[in-house]
Amino acid sequence: MPFDSISYRVDGHTATITLNRPDALNALSPHMITELRAAYTEAENDDKVWTLVVTGTGRAFCTGADVKAILEGLDLPLHEADMLAESFRERVTRTEDALEGPRAFVEKRTPQWQCR
Repeated sequence: MPFDSISYRVDGHTATITLNRPDALNALSPHMITELRAAYTEAENDDKVWTLVVTGTGRAFCTGADVKAILEGLDLPLHEADMLAESFRERVTRTEDALEGPRAFVEKRTPQWQCR
């Protein structure tokens, strides 16, 4: 799927999402949130992806919500944006899943993720 406010690429077992709005310091617009949701889904549904890296272009990783873009028109309900952020935090903080990747690598096996 082509994206315009982010880029998504897979190299081996690693997917990389790059926030690509450096002029807005990669602030999250409703459109970017929609694209992030699609990229997260794509990575989760690809059994070859074991690791997901999120990075940003320019001088800031992400400055938070783009209030200006939100006021111009929201194509994603705020409660859904909040749910997306919460699901991302949940994936990041799952200690067992964080340990499963390196453990599987050392044991030369496919990871058994709990979050799937």
